[in-house]
Amino acid sequence: MKWAEKFGFEKPLKCDRKAHLDRCRGAAGKGKPKINKRMLDDFPRMSESSDSSDDEEEGEEKSGLYCWCEDKIFMMLHGKDRFYANMRKNFFPKVVKAPFVVNHADKFGGSERRDFFSPAERSIVVYRILQQANYLKEGNRELFGVDELVANGTYKAAYPLHDGSYEIDRNQRPKNHRQLLRFYWASFSNWNKYQPLNEIRNYFGEKVGMYFAWTGFYTQSLFIPAIMGTLVFGYGILIMGEDFISTEICESGKKYRMCPLCEDAGCKMYYMKEICKTAQMATSVNNPATLLFCIFMSIWVAYFLEMWKRKEAMLGHIWGTLKFEMSTAQIRPTYTQNCDKWKYNPRTQRNEPCMSSKKRYPRYITTFVSILIILACVIIFALAVIVYDLAVYLALFDNPQMSKYAKWLSTISAGVMSLTLIIIMSKYYTKFAITMTEWENHKTQVEYENNLTIRRYIFEVFNFYSSLATSDSSRER
Repeated sequence: MKWAEKFGFEKPLKCDRKAHLDRCRGAAGKGKPKINKRMLDDFPRMSESSDSSDDEEEGEEKSGLYCWCEDKIFMMLHGKDRFYANMRKNFFPKVVKAPFVVNHADKFGGSERRDFFSPAERSIVVYRILQQANYLKEGNRELFGVDELVANGTYKAAYPLHDGSYEIDRNQRPKNHRQLLRFYWASFSNWNKYQPLNEIRNYFGEKVGMYFAWTGFYTQSLFIPAIMGTLVFGYGILIMGEDFISTEICESGKKYRMCPLCEDAGCKMYYMKEICKTAQMATSVNNPATLLFCIFMSIWVAYFLEMWKRKEAMLGHIWGTLKFEMSTAQIRPTYTQNCDKWKYNPRTQRNEPCMSSKKRYPRYITTFVSILIILACVIIFALAVIVYDLAVYLALFDNPQMSKYAKWLSTISAGVMSLTLIIIMSKYYTKFAITMTEWENHKTQVEYENNLTIRRYIFEVFNFYSSLATSDSSRER
């Protein structure tokens, strides 16, 4: 438990809403002062067995057309399944939480139970212990950490094991978290069910829980744009051939003759009427409704981002991760191992390892220059693909037998070449980014992940979008 205290895991206190109501009403015989309803709502309930008056008040707050529709959809998807009903009912915390402290363990509800800490929290504590365990001492230098043992080949891998088997009998209740998630979540038969985010977070941790919360929220939010896109496409199919441009093309007859598509003797002129079907098909995706759909998507994107910010803040409040970066960020063991001095931290009131500027800034400069060189290589490769595309096109165009296929063969071969380079560069740059970020020796895991994310994002923008230059050159040709 001493190790668990270092991480600041938020645990429920032995204090319920009923006791808070009694304190607000005052001692017996002194009357019942009027209670501020907002004050009562700010204090969550400890258990489901609260007085009926509180439930009635909450029921009044949840009334409304939106909540009625939400209840109907929930019942339609899940029926009367008790697991999903309890999941929805207990999603918001009904307890008062505080960071766990060993000296006040008796103040936390369920601290004597074996499952007081979730599987994810136990895995984090065990991993931290393994990270800081010394395994060799060479003079004044100490080597420690299971990651170093994996890196030097002593161990092949280090990872937490699952709790029990995932196989479960449909007629029996799940016996562990793994079986619970397998039965109610990790199955194709549950594709239309709500995700048990609290259970996912308890078993896999906040990162994985937030990831699946994002994917679920994004998928649900795409439902309305999908309906709008279907309506716009259907409208385009209905008016196909009725717009002014396609009508003029289809009714032109032999009035307009078009130039041949190639310069060979076999290429002949054609009438504009021959592209009637192509013009009509273009109408299905290029009509006034498409402009309205673009405007709708611009509004939807802004709305989606704001709603996700709200959901992210809500989950951060429920899971206790809003101020995690400031309060409980742990120092990485590799940082301590590579530091050359110790410095007093007035915030934590203890001496902490730190890296001198003479040792830190040269690493940052080296990493920055290396990234510029790699980005320059990406641009060079993109230009090489363009040159290759043009060279193949000109070589095939001079051949009378292959001139018809010059454009298609050059474009396809250049596209395959560009895709191959993108995959190879992405694979090796990922390893390079991890190596350089570790070499910079960031203090906390949060700083390490933020810097690694920025590096990978910058590279992938250049790497993946450089192929647009190839397509532009083909289009101009």
